[in-house]
Amino acid sequence: MQHGAGVKREGSLYINLLHVVQKSIKEKLDGIVSTELDNAGEISPQTWKIVAHNIVKTVKDSPPMISLLQNMQTAVYLSVENFTSNIESEPTSDRQKAQSVLHEPVNNDVCDGRSQVLQYGQLGIDMSQHSPLEVRKQALDIFLQSELSEVTQSVYWPQIRHSLRTNLCDKNNDIFFLSLKVHAKLMQSTSHVCIREGFINLVEGLHLHYSNMCHNSLPNFESGLDNSNLIHRHLCQISCLVLEAVKEMPKNWLRCGERRFEDIVGAFVNLLAMHTYDSRFNLRRDILHPFHIVSVLDPKAKWCTQWLHGAFGQHLFFNALSQQSTLISFLVGEILLYFEAYQSNHTGYIFEDSVSGHIVKYATFAHSVSVLSKVVSFEKGRQFFPAAVKTTSEPVSLEVILVRMITYLNLHSNYKGAVLTQPSGSAVVVEFIKKLLQNGCDEISENFIKTIIEPIQTEPTMQPVKCSDIPCHTIEILLQLASSSNGISCLLGSRQKRKISIAKLSRTQNSTNISALGQRKDGMSISLERHFSAQSVRIPSISKIDMSSPAKVIERTTARLLRSEDTSNVDVLLLLVEICGKLFRIHEGLCMLDAMNSELILAVTNLYKELLENELSRCSGCRYPFKSKDYGVTSHAMYKSLTRFLMELASTPFGLFALAQEDSVLKDLLTTLLQSPHVPWEDPYFRHTVSLVTAVSQGVSVLAEESCRILSRPLCSLWNEYEDPVALITGSERKKIEATQHFLNIIYAFVPNLQGIVALLSESESNSESTLVDADPAPRTLSELLAFERNVEPWHYISLLTLRALTTNMDNIQLMYYLFLQQVKLLKLQSENVTHDSQLAEVKESRIKSNSANRFIIIDQSSLLRHQILIATYIVGGPTERTLPSAVTDAGCLGDDRESHLFCSLPPPQLASVLKKTRNTQLKGQSDLQRFLQDTRHGLHDANWLSHARRAYKASCPDDIKACVIIDLLEQVTKLNSNSESYLRAPSQEPENDALFPEECLGVQVAIRYGVELHLLQENSKNEENLTQLLYLSHSLKYRKGETFQGFDWFIATVFVLCGGNLERSRRCMGNVSSLPVAPFLWPALPTAKGHAQSTFSHRSFMFGHILELLVKIELPLAFSALQLAGGSWWLICRQWMAQCFWNILDWSQICHWLVVSILNQPDFLLYFCVSLLRHIQPKLLKAASEGHLWEQLMKHPKMVSRYLILVSHCGARPMYYVPSATCQSRTKLQNAALLYS
Repeated sequence: MQHGAGVKREGSLYINLLHVVQKSIKEKLDGIVSTELDNAGEISPQTWKIVAHNIVKTVKDSPPMISLLQNMQTAVYLSVENFTSNIESEPTSDRQKAQSVLHEPVNNDVCDGRSQVLQYGQLGIDMSQHSPLEVRKQALDIFLQSELSEVTQSVYWPQIRHSLRTNLCDKNNDIFFLSLKVHAKLMQSTSHVCIREGFINLVEGLHLHYSNMCHNSLPNFESGLDNSNLIHRHLCQISCLVLEAVKEMPKNWLRCGERRFEDIVGAFVNLLAMHTYDSRFNLRRDILHPFHIVSVLDPKAKWCTQWLHGAFGQHLFFNALSQQSTLISFLVGEILLYFEAYQSNHTGYIFEDSVSGHIVKYATFAHSVSVLSKVVSFEKGRQFFPAAVKTTSEPVSLEVILVRMITYLNLHSNYKGAVLTQPSGSAVVVEFIKKLLQNGCDEISENFIKTIIEPIQTEPTMQPVKCSDIPCHTIEILLQLASSSNGISCLLGSRQKRKISIAKLSRTQNSTNISALGQRKDGMSISLERHFSAQSVRIPSISKIDMSSPAKVIERTTARLLRSEDTSNVDVLLLLVEICGKLFRIHEGLCMLDAMNSELILAVTNLYKELLENELSRCSGCRYPFKSKDYGVTSHAMYKSLTRFLMELASTPFGLFALAQEDSVLKDLLTTLLQSPHVPWEDPYFRHTVSLVTAVSQGVSVLAEESCRILSRPLCSLWNEYEDPVALITGSERKKIEATQHFLNIIYAFVPNLQGIVALLSESESNSESTLVDADPAPRTLSELLAFERNVEPWHYISLLTLRALTTNMDNIQLMYYLFLQQVKLLKLQSENVTHDSQLAEVKESRIKSNSANRFIIIDQSSLLRHQILIATYIVGGPTERTLPSAVTDAGCLGDDRESHLFCSLPPPQLASVLKKTRNTQLKGQSDLQRFLQDTRHGLHDANWLSHARRAYKASCPDDIKACVIIDLLEQVTKLNSNSESYLRAPSQEPENDALFPEECLGVQVAIRYGVELHLLQENSKNEENLTQLLYLSHSLKYRKGETFQGFDWFIATVFVLCGGNLERSRRCMGNVSSLPVAPFLWPALPTAKGHAQSTFSHRSFMFGHILELLVKIELPLAFSALQLAGGSWWLICRQWMAQCFWNILDWSQICHWLVVSILNQPDFLLYFCVSLLRHIQPKLLKAASEGHLWEQLMKHPKMVSRYLILVSHCGARPMYYVPSATCQSRTKLQNAALLYS
């Protein structure tokens, strides 16, 4: 009965409990089910299963259900605890039996899939702190063997996560390590959910240590980190695992996506800054927080480097920083605090089991600097500044940080003391400064520059500084500054002036350049980042150089150290020379440092001469200037450094001129470089320098001596590519094309200057005969290549390409015709490439073109190129006066009879159509300029008259200019310079023993033929005689007649054609031109007039070239870089075009316009014109450069510049280039003000 009553009571209790549970579920979950049903709308038989599944899932994941399950689990747990406490007094056997019953659910069967959810819930209970120690261990072990991706998706995961987090704070090592292993396994999972949950829970576990632990048990700066202390060790181990996870995180970013890692990145950033924002951690100031521990583990912040490596990580990290900006303030504050509290005699040690507080402070400082250096490397990172810091009243900018860093380094390096020391943390501080300077110089102030050069700045009367007294950080930072254009501007002292100019320019409404606006209208795909406009350019005069400027201090210090041969620290001296090389390498540096009066150049050249002697006789036991045990290595390193400096100096026009003034230095330098085993022709900057060297006599003489060696290696390399067995088997043409283009780039480096080509061709007959052997596989010199003795491919086609490149210079055309009779040989080759009617059947597959009634020239790549060369070397004229046929064997090119009508004799058939077109050209009426000259012929000629003349010409620009107008203009403009004497003195009789060079005779024929084609000259025998007389006059201007052909005087030929062949009128015009300020640039023979001769080209010409390239670099950085990478110099190209009066570049009508605008303006107009010309052709130039054909586009197709002259002449805007006056005695010096138009 009692048993029955007990069963009855248990049944009623069960029923009551069931009713309570059902009622509770109905109250809490009924609303959720109703809401889901309402949202589902109409339920059909096809959708009811989906709706039911969604309802079950929603109810399962709802907070009431989760709370109910947790309450039930707690109740079960409490029942078990009560039962366990009740059996403590029972016998041992009974207790073990009970415990075995308790432990029965917690075994390997817990992972059985049949009751997986309930078993995960049991694991969560068993891992909690309320469970016995053995139970927790076994639960954690089993959890490590489970499929964690399923655990994190179960409803019991919040409880499990809480248990794992609390176990991280457990003092039992086994529990702690097992929990740490679980987190490590979670973060190593392929599931992004596991990675996220594991990392965030690990970070929160680290938070628990600081919220739950006693303050005294946490590490602090006084005790440091003690590995024997359990809490310290656990904190370090958790932090180490966090760091490892952080470093591995970027590998999964792209795979998992941005949204899944935002929380992870935010959690780590919050962990680093938790002591700066979270009020829960009301701890003492000396407590070591996670940031300090992470700093000890990773002082160089390698985690930050990996996070910011890609754009994805940058986006995530900077977004997290923007939400937790207190971290930036903390970093800045730690850095400034370390600077203030630093003591050079502090002690800090790292023992096997502990890290002292001083080391922790240094690690925190190093980590803060490392993180900040990576942050400020990006524009988004620099936007966090200025940063508010608690220890300062005002926000701290990057500029302030830089100055404080340099002051710290200078102060503690003890450079004024007896022994130079290296302050603590100097490496990371210097790295921070270099990173910041590398990514922008907006934070560089005058105070910063003054602080950085302080260790090397001494008064001239004081004892010069020694190499051993210069701190390493000073040299490293100066080298970083000298490696960027903005940094060099700061060293030159010109940056603040430019900032003022920019501010003024931004307030000017009409500051936009017309040409730049036109470029944007043309839809250019390349946009130029213009830091300042041409209107803000102010090139300082050499006479106003600030001797206290940073660059001048560096130059003066280096010069003194070189003169004293100080070897106390050779590495510092080598770096100083490298810095000076970077300063002298750019155009701004030479303009402001005054290369002509530089004591550094004198010191370098003197030491270079000594080292060169020792370098050439290293084994003879000569005295070395640097006396040390390793004097050989030291001297060789210094010799190499000085060689690089001199090469960088010679890479600019004025630097080359300054170097050419030193006896034999340039000659020795070039000889050594060209005789070295490897000549770096593949380096465009080397080709650029060699191209400039052709403008001075010392360079030309060296090139002539080394002519047999210069092209031998490039030709051999070209031969090797054509004979490469792999290419022959595969049929690949890529390497052959690249090798051919590389060889042509070398040739183009010499093309702008005739003397460079003469030097390459100057070899003795014996040497030529010794190299021309039938067994030789390839030509070794330019003469052999152009001799056309090898009509086998590929050498015949390569020789044609080379000849086409050379003949883009009109002086080279005359030289090639005289030396090689190239026109005769090409015509002969064309005639040998002819087939007759009877042979048509045999060549029906070849493309042929009729030349006569019964002769056909076979059209191939070589015949088309020969045809193009014959047209280019015989017919003179601009783009509308002659049409150069294509050399590409395309069907479209073969359809035009006029362009592809090949011929075997001169004159070419194309000439008839050109003459016919020229006859139809007629000048209409009087222009405004002509009427103005007629009206003012007898009036006052002053500056006001010149201004009106420019206006009249501007109105006449659309019309052609008559020859009589130019002659009249010359006579009237000369009245403005009535006090100027003419250098032209016509000889009373023909000079004795004077005769024209054969090349000049050929030039006479070309000029007369062009004049006849233009109908400006009549066909008579006096033309040749009269032009010859004028050329005799050109010879009389020189000190002595050269032994070789120096170039044809195309200006005299232009005047002769302009004057219709009249000798007296031509002489009068030449006399009028010679008195103009612009004359030396129009007439290159004039600067060599008696009493005003220069060694090669005048100081004025090199200064012109230097400033021209400087303006191009400032105004057109993309075009300047493209020319530099092609090994070209815009100055040499413009000088060539102006020396030949733009023949073959412009039409005759535009040449007349060029003469008029040059007569009406000062020399600075030529600078303006040359820069504007490059701006006009820049789009096509950049496109050709991207395709690797810049030289071909620039030299072979000049018609792209033909329509621009008139646009420049009537643009109506005053050029804003201010040019320093050259320091020469000639009155034709460059003017300081532009006087283009009123």
